[in-house]
Amino acid sequence: SAAVFYPSYDYMELILPELGLSEFSHHIETRNASGKAGERKAHLEKGVNDGAVLFHAVIGGSFSEGVDFKKNPFKLIMVAGFPHPKSGGPHAAYESYLGWKFKSRHTAGLYASIYPAIIRSVQALGRGIRNETDWCYGLFIDDRFEKYRELLPMGIRERAQQLSPSAIGKETREFALRAGA
Repeated sequence: SAAVFYPSYDYMELILPELGLSEFSHHIETRNASGKAGERKAHLEKGVNDGAVLFHAVIGGSFSEGVDFKKNPFKLIMVAGFPHPKSGGPHAAYESYLGWKFKSRHTAGLYASIYPAIIRSVQALGRGIRNETDWCYGLFIDDRFEKYRELLPMGIRERAQQLSPSAIGKETREFALRAGA
């Protein structure tokens, strides 16, 4: 099974209709999900046993961090979009403070926006690796990951390959077929 993590619910709603991938059974974590997280988790785990599931959630949502699934079903994790921190007054004030402190707008932008986005993306990828024997494939789907490649952890950076959109679709479909769709 696979999981796609998006930067926001709005972005997920925009991308989801265009995604396709009928090889998967889609499970979508919605903005106003009903039921307790444990019940939703159990429902997802049951679905994973029935074939290839593509789970859609938001980075920073209830399933992107801190929930362990039985037998760690996710062997493909996709981060679709670069998860910039939410803009607004507090973020602007923080970035302004960092600019003043470091005397550099560039450094302020790195610390306030880019590093947090990279950290959140790597944490989402970690959803597929819960212990030392786990493995998974990871896809970062946004050109900015290539731009900030040097900020990724060395183990990811060394194995990373840049793929075209058609290659991503092809590889994902092949993964679904291997996963039992």
